[in-house]
Amino acid sequence: FASDAVWTLAVRAQLYPAVAAALGVTRLARQAEVSKGPKRESRATMLWDPSGFGGWVETRELGVTYGLDVTKVMFSSGNGTEKARMGQLPAAGETVVDLFAGIG
Repeated sequence: FASDAVWTLAVRAQLYPAVAAALGVTRLARQAEVSKGPKRESRATMLWDPSGFGGWVETRELGVTYGLDVTKVMFSSGNGTEKARMGQLPAAGETVVDLFAGIG
């Protein structure tokens, strides 16, 4: 998907909406390997975003809903024990900040 010679804008204009419709989604992004730098930054890019929502997503794991912009930060599915513990705490309506997000 990186070659503009093969994947022209005209091809992408037809391909991405078809893929999104088949998957039942409203946006498409390409996941890339997390950067090797000290911040371990996301290198995901938006491929198709007709409404301009950007990379903001929410995912629920072990009782905790995480919101993040996948084009700016990485999400790690690790540390399941702590995530499960946090999902059991009575915090309905509260915002919980993971101060160690991305470390490790």
